[in-house]
Amino acid sequence: MSKKYDPAYKLEICKTIDSGHASTSEISRETGIPENTLYTWMKKYRANRERPFVGSGHILPENEETVRLRRENKDLREENEILKKAAALSDRARVSTLAGGNPARKGNSRPTGSESWSVRSNVCI
Repeated sequence: MSKKYDPAYKLEICKTIDSGHASTSEISRETGIPENTLYTWMKKYRANRERPFVGSGHILPENEETVRLRRENKDLREENEILKKAAALSDRARVSTLAGGNPARKGNSRPTGSESWSVRSNVCI
C-alpha cells in the first residue's frame, strides 16, 4: 500500500528539487521516498505550479464547469426517465379507463352498485 503525503510537504520537496538545492536522488535517500515517486511529483509540479497536488474530492478550477455540467446532465437524464415512466403509467391508466375498466378496481370490469354504464361512451360512471 502506498504511503500518503501531505500536499504541502510534496510542494516543499518539489521546490527544493526545482531550485537546485538538492537532487532527486539526495532527497530520496534523505526521506526514503522512492525516486519514481519524486519524479511523478515533479511532473505534476511543473504542469501546474499553483496547485500541483489536488487531493481526492478537489477539482482544478478549469475542470469545475465540466464536472458541474456532467452532474447536471446526469440529473436531467434521471428526471427524463422518471417523466417517461410517469407518462407511460398515465397513458396505461387512461387507456384502461376508456376501455371501460376502472384502474382502481382489478378483476371484474362490470359496474357494481351505484356505478352504471354510459350508453354513448361505453364508460363506467
